[in-house]
Amino acid sequence: MTPQLTLELGLVFAGEHRIVTTREFVPRPAPSFILARNSTSREWAVRVDVAPDVAELLDALASDERPAADPTLPPRHEARYRELLGDKITFGPKFVFPEVLDEPAYAIAVIDDEDALSHHFRGWVRGEIAAVCAPVMAIVIDEKPVSVCFSARSSPVAAAAGVETALPFRGRGYAGAVTAAWARAIRASGRTPYYSTSWTNTASLANARKLGLITHGSSWSVDKSS
Repeated sequence: MTPQLTLELGLVFAGEHRIVTTREFVPRPAPSFILARNSTSREWAVRVDVAPDVAELLDALASDERPAADPTLPPRHEARYRELLGDKITFGPKFVFPEVLDEPAYAIAVIDDEDALSHHFRGWVRGEIAAVCAPVMAIVIDEKPVSVCFSARSSPVAAAAGVETALPFRGRGYAGAVTAAWARAIRASGRTPYYSTSWTNTASLANARKLGLITHGSSWSVDKSS
């Protein structure tokens, strides 16, 4: 997955290197600046409401960035981006799935109704499963989903995983099982599954390791702290 496709999967563009919102059922403002890199290329985008002179300077700095063979390395102009835009940093790896995924050790259900998620999960909006998040793969206990993997971002060619397990049910391997089931379903639909997280999300990184996911790049973004 190229850095450009990484950005296009998660964000709505309004011209070259300019973005408006996240690509979600209920869109949120895009980051002020985001840089995606892999070992061979890099791409960036600036939110449309950033002052024109600052946006031009960000373009110049970003065009001087280089591909990163080591996805843990921050941008070379990180300090300048922080000086211009703020100190709220999101930085993490992007993963692809291996060709072969283990069969889940648990029974997996497909969820198509947001109401079914209301007991253990919050924030679901009626209609978003059909519009964006399908397929939603779940482990169900006592007739209630306790661990789910869904399409947090989706396009005609790819989807990015979102994973959540209710607190009382964590540490049992459920996240890996639903993530693998989701990835197989995405492949069956003719699309490519992806997985991303932040370097500080230890549980999500552990899930990626258990699944044998393959790092293919990283993204780094900055905003003012709220």
